[in-house]
Amino acid sequence: MNNYINVYEELKYLLNSLENFNEKKIPLCAAETYVSPFVKNILSSEFEGKYCMGNKNYDENEDFIGSNYVHKLFELLSYECRVLFGAEYSDARTLTGMNCNAVVISSLLKRGSHILLTTHEQGGHSSIPILLSLSGITFDEMPYDYAKYTIDYNKLNALLSEKKYDALYFAQSDLLQAVDLSKIHKNNMLIILDATQTLGMIASKVHPNPLSIKDNLVLIGGTHKTLPGPTCGLILTNNSDYINALDNSIGPKILRNVQPNNIAALLLSLLEQEKFGKDYQEKTMENANYLGKELEKCGYTVAKINQNRYTETHQLFLLTSEDEMNTIYNNARNFGITLNKKVKPLFGGFGIRIGVQEITRYGWDKKQLRQLANLLSEIKKPIPNESVIVKLINYLNCFKNNNYSFLS
Repeated sequence: MNNYINVYEELKYLLNSLENFNEKKIPLCAAETYVSPFVKNILSSEFEGKYCMGNKNYDENEDFIGSNYVHKLFELLSYECRVLFGAEYSDARTLTGMNCNAVVISSLLKRGSHILLTTHEQGGHSSIPILLSLSGITFDEMPYDYAKYTIDYNKLNALLSEKKYDALYFAQSDLLQAVDLSKIHKNNMLIILDATQTLGMIASKVHPNPLSIKDNLVLIGGTHKTLPGPTCGLILTNNSDYINALDNSIGPKILRNVQPNNIAALLLSLLEQEKFGKDYQEKTMENANYLGKELEKCGYTVAKINQNRYTETHQLFLLTSEDEMNTIYNNARNFGITLNKKVKPLFGGFGIRIGVQEITRYGWDKKQLRQLANLLSEIKKPIPNESVIVKLINYLNCFKNNNYSFLS
């Protein structure tokens, strides 16, 4: 048999295996979500592989022949971002959330800059310090109140009064509360806010729009968490200086051949958010807090932001010992329950992060969440009852429906 046939057969088997895993898994990873058929369909469109190097600085006569079709797509995306985010400038040419961060760092921060950063210990993305180091940028740790799971704004404002920093950089992957920009004293320094985890909540007006609070802000994020879109990066700002710097840097200097098919899919996901987003995002937070209460009943220690609330995002933090964390994680892996283990001060040392954004999109409600709590209670046991787990997983998998989306 020819080699290409072997590879093709292996690829088909791999795809079938992945589809089978997705059908049976219990999706609690806060970093992944369900993308609707309405959004997915355009990924195989004629936009695939087409070039357009300009955005605001587009010159049809100097760009690729046929680029005008892709640029029109950029304009449609910009229109929708003005509707949802009030953004004068939007750019979705970056390929992922981390690519988005790298591009913004190289475009807006000068070598030798000294900034304040939300660090890994505070839930910050562990790749950001690496990107900053590669660009010759140093940082101090953002003041943080671990007891309240939030920025320590009093200490932050005291630091800002010293005027020794060039920028503020918020980039949390683990968070129960979004950054409250209204508590930061007015200043002229660059603020970069990576809202990857909460971008859908901002788009749907469930969280305050950072762009309406600070004009010295660049709002960025990956588009595959609470915003249920394809893998892509999104950059938004209303500051004319940042607009010029970003637009002149991104294309064609940093990026040339981007992913217009993903950008088209992102546009469709934004249309879904305009129509269904408020109901979806509010239900996501409702589900997260209800599940937190049920998990406490099952013996879990669940982080709280106040006496009555576990979270204002899609995430829950389960606080554990090291042994308990490993037991939960290993059992979850064995039974196809996607969640993340965390070893950092934000979790009191050891814990589990779960997200409810995907199961909410499937339409899960209190009845399913109670059974989910029972499932998570079972995998906390060193020797769980396999038959109980399989029964609960089979029950929950009957409730994976396409909700909060246009029919396709």
